[in-house]
Amino acid sequence: MTININIDSISSLVGSVIALTFAIYYIVSNIVVKKERLSLILSALMFSVFIYLFAYSVYSSSINVKYVLFWTRLCYAGGVSVISLVFLLTSEIIQKESRKLRNFLIFLTIILIIFIYLPTDLFFTKELNPVKTHSSVIKGSFFPFLLLTIYLADLVVLMRFFIGLLKNKDQLYLTAPILLALIFWFCEALFDGILGAVLSIVNMKISLGPIIMTFSLSLFSGRYAELRDLELDRIKKENKEIYKNLIYDNLSTLFSRQYFTEVLEQRVAELSRVDISDCLMFIDVDNFKSVNDELGHCCGDNLITYVGEILRESSRKSDTCARYGGDEFLILLENCQIEDAKKIVESVQKKFSSGLQDILGSWSKREKITLSIGIASSIFWSEDTTEIIQMADKAMYEAKSSGKNNCIIYSDYVG
Repeated sequence: MTININIDSISSLVGSVIALTFAIYYIVSNIVVKKERLSLILSALMFSVFIYLFAYSVYSSSINVKYVLFWTRLCYAGGVSVISLVFLLTSEIIQKESRKLRNFLIFLTIILIIFIYLPTDLFFTKELNPVKTHSSVIKGSFFPFLLLTIYLADLVVLMRFFIGLLKNKDQLYLTAPILLALIFWFCEALFDGILGAVLSIVNMKISLGPIIMTFSLSLFSGRYAELRDLELDRIKKENKEIYKNLIYDNLSTLFSRQYFTEVLEQRVAELSRVDISDCLMFIDVDNFKSVNDELGHCCGDNLITYVGEILRESSRKSDTCARYGGDEFLILLENCQIEDAKKIVESVQKKFSSGLQDILGSWSKREKITLSIGIASSIFWSEDTTEIIQMADKAMYEAKSSGKNNCIIYSDYVG
């Protein structure tokens, strides 16, 4: 095939290569990373722009009428398909889709492509235009109507996009490049159509609309990726905060009851395979209600926080401390014998009483604020975590019944 290289064909060819590169990038990223509707639309849109630009580059540099006609039709078919794809893209961006308008534009695109490929001279003749600075076929008598339909469809998409952005100004930063490129391409195509099809004036400039659109879509993609990464970071932070709230108690800063139950379940399963002994400690603040009633709930909250600090300081790194609810606390002492557990109890009660004045001040009933503790060894545990906690709970209530500020071992309590 003999060709006639010109600046118009070279610029379009460069633009087509860029469009194809981005189309392949979107397809690969959609397959490798994750499937997103926006990526699919962008890949299809870029591929249509590639067809438009590449076909334009080939037909504008060909001198054989058969090749010029073939690539001209393909060029217009690619350009027409851009209309529906731009509509889908803008609908995805502004998150508002009109099914009736979408179906109409898709139907119109199909009809226009059928008209473009009609084997008649109504739209495209089989004669080369001798006036054009690049190769082009002489347009048929109905071609202005085809061009007018394309312009009107473009205008509908453009106006809907513009109105949608006015209602959703938050998307303006993201979509401004596409909007400006659409306006430029539409105005350029309209101007060229008036000069070429209506006034038969020779077009002597480079067609920049589709090339600018390609770069605008790439800029949009960069901004979209940036905003998507920010959104993903925000979601990760929110999930991290939710997870933190689920496993930690905000007031005591110890683990939550739900998380502690899960840890205990896992530990029970582990103990069935090894020959070691654990202990569960149930702790209750004696006369806590009087602190809230006489000193206020703020002071009561400070006392709960203080207990959390004491339990963390007195326990080992392998132990799990949790707030069970209200003024009740749990400690899972892993690989711990009863005698070792008693030493931890002594440390907890000593530290608790020594720093209580800083929390309650010179309150007259300060000496009555103590800790009652129950301990259940894993020797007596069942596989039911609720029953295990109840063992330590019963031992703790026995400690309360025996005068408070005491520690009772479950095995001593039951027998």
